[in-house]
Amino acid sequence: MSLGKIAIDTNILLYAYDNRDLDKQDRAIEILLKKPFVTQLVVFEFIKVLERKFKMDKKEITKLTIKLLKEVIIPLSLHRDIYNYSHFLSQRYNFGLSDILVLSDSILNNCTILLSEDMCNGMVIDKKLKIINPFL
Repeated sequence: MSLGKIAIDTNILLYAYDNRDLDKQDRAIEILLKKPFVTQLVVFEFIKVLERKFKMDKKEITKLTIKLLKEVIIPLSLHRDIYNYSHFLSQRYNFGLSDILVLSDSILNNCTILLSEDMCNGMVIDKKLKIINPFL
């Protein structure tokens, strides 16, 4: 498995905007400066957390999301086979549905690395995608 396209999980985006842990914020910003790929589900989860946890208003969230999508992250296309592949992965791996969808979409869009604090660091999914916790 070669180093290729790198996708990120929601927590990377959130740490970039959460200044409660400056080390994690700095690392997240460093990752974002490399213009990583992101699935649509990650963007949706990011928006939901900004609205619920950070109490940002919709106008502010919209402006931030548009700026991120234009300048910082590269959105992946929602692959048409995501649900079939997600079902396949869910039979082999013990992840929650939203994580399975992120894994599936990343693999189907030819990413080889997924940066995530929440998933199993070092695990390789379907011999195609390696999960790395960038905060270790």
